[in-house]
Amino acid sequence: RKDKAYMAFWRPVDPEEVPDYYNIVRNPMDIETMRAKVDDGAYMRVGTFMEDLELIQANAREYNPCTHKDVRGRQICHSAANLIDNARSMIYRCRRKLGWDLFKRCDGVADRRRRRNRLLRLVAAGAADDDDAPFVEDDDPECPGRDNAKH
Repeated sequence: RKDKAYMAFWRPVDPEEVPDYYNIVRNPMDIETMRAKVDDGAYMRVGTFMEDLELIQANAREYNPCTHKDVRGRQICHSAANLIDNARSMIYRCRRKLGWDLFKRCDGVADRRRRRNRLLRLVAAGAADDDDAPFVEDDDPECPGRDNAKH
């Protein structure tokens, strides 16, 4: 859902509208870019997703003076902080509703993929030995509803 409070973060900043933005902000981020990263599978962990949201907030603070005299700058900084608060709240509600930590499970999957890919690179380079073999659990007690029986 597109919330008007986050309108400043929807798309990359237009350099014609804000000519000095890219001189001040060295690592820009916006929601449209994040959506493309989601579609490309670039976020293997919720933490990486949150880092990009925090980058939006850092950029808002870096570019906009958050003083009592600059109402627009203060509103943008407040909206960026609110964006992060809302994302954290959604993550918390998801954990509570599921009754287990989906994001922790996803982090485990990402770790196993990273170790497997490292092992594959070592095998391809001819440098792997038995100590490099990844540990893979066949069952996961943290995943309710999953058939944990050995097949």
